[in-house]
Amino acid sequence: MILTIARVFSAKPAEQATIEAIPGNALLWLIASFALLLVPQWDRLPWWLIAACAVLASWRWLAQKGRVKLPGRLLRTGIMVTLIGVYAATVQGRFTVDTAASFFVLAVGLKWLETRSARDFYVLFFIQVYLAAVNFLFKQDIAWALLTFAAIGCLMVGLQILNAPDLPGSLRAGWKRLGLLLLKTLPVVVLLFVFFPRMAPLWSVPLVSGQARSGISDAMRPGDISNLAQSSERAFRVTFGGESPPYRERYWRGLILDYLDDETWRQSDPDGFRRPARVDNDGGVGPLRSNEYDILMEPTDERWAFSLENSVAVSGNVVSTPEDLFRFQRPADSPVRYRLARVSAVPAPAEALSPAETRRYLQLPPSGNPRARELARELSQELSHWEVVNTLLRRFREQAYFYTLRPPTMPDDGIDALLFDEKRGFCAHYAGAATFVFRAAGIPARIVVGYQGGDAGAGGDYLIVR
Repeated sequence: MILTIARVFSAKPAEQATIEAIPGNALLWLIASFALLLVPQWDRLPWWLIAACAVLASWRWLAQKGRVKLPGRLLRTGIMVTLIGVYAATVQGRFTVDTAASFFVLAVGLKWLETRSARDFYVLFFIQVYLAAVNFLFKQDIAWALLTFAAIGCLMVGLQILNAPDLPGSLRAGWKRLGLLLLKTLPVVVLLFVFFPRMAPLWSVPLVSGQARSGISDAMRPGDISNLAQSSERAFRVTFGGESPPYRERYWRGLILDYLDDETWRQSDPDGFRRPARVDNDGGVGPLRSNEYDILMEPTDERWAFSLENSVAVSGNVVSTPEDLFRFQRPADSPVRYRLARVSAVPAPAEALSPAETRRYLQLPPSGNPRARELARELSQELSHWEVVNTLLRRFREQAYFYTLRPPTMPDDGIDALLFDEKRGFCAHYAGAATFVFRAAGIPARIVVGYQGGDAGAGGDYLIVR
């Protein structure tokens, strides 16, 4: 197919003649580098993009060997428009670092079809060096770093051959020359390491991408997340007046997501609280009693405060909400200390939800996720509400569902995809899917967002929650 098309839309003879200006061995090293640079990205790039890059680079190599001709301007334009159209259909208007990096890979692949002269070789060399840096936005493991450095080594060998075509192009000779060059530059590297100022790398800058970090947000759209990086940043520190509760009771509630719109869970009333409160650092009120605990919360630029279940405010800088959560009046833009107390949970008759609360906790979009709705309908016809809850939770435990920090990016009906197709996700996926099914079955439900657990501090008298 490539051979036939290339003969019809062939390059001009003058353009084709310049191909020979690039030594074949140099081009082969460049192709090897490109292949190595794609390996760390195989799990996030769409399959068609990897296949397209392989075809484009192979086409260029076959043209170098005289098996086919490079495409002319008309065919190049057609290929470019087609691949960009497929890319646009794949990303569906999402602009993130992830999609931008994918587009850059596509641009590098297309560049192979117009690499005819030494100047084009230099351009391709430099953009592949940049592609090597882009890899570190997504993976910084030592194994991937070594692979990326190997790719850069291939680029350097190719550059040597381009500038000195008479040099041997074998693998052993190329790497031997590269090793000698590295030894010569080693003293300069040591001097730069000692005296050059340390600057944060590009991949330490906060980026908006398809990758998310574990933590708290006032909106949850798990279907767009393709990689969850666990954050080690401290959220808050807790000091107890008595013994700390067991691990299973350490769920630090922060906010409630109860409104679903276009597969994004949000707060329906983010500003609701019972009376004004102020944010200050005067949250302590003397020695801790046995049932009290102090929280020193890191800045969040948000109004929510975290608490254990069955808690009441002791300090005056937090107040409770109708959902028994706690809030500040304005965003906490500096470390805040506040005090709460745990109270005994006295069994009380269940209070019926008001009509407004019932509507609020049964709200669903008018359409979407038809298979999840059908599952809810089947369960609700045969089982009581509690049996529906237990059946769905048992389904997650006993069937082939998996917890992963690298879930696939879900399509528009992401809950259907999780429940019936992919069966892989993290807590946000399963919480969102369960709440959707419960509501579709007529069971009022909501998502309580917070942190679980806490690690003992250095002295053992406090907990660090991350």
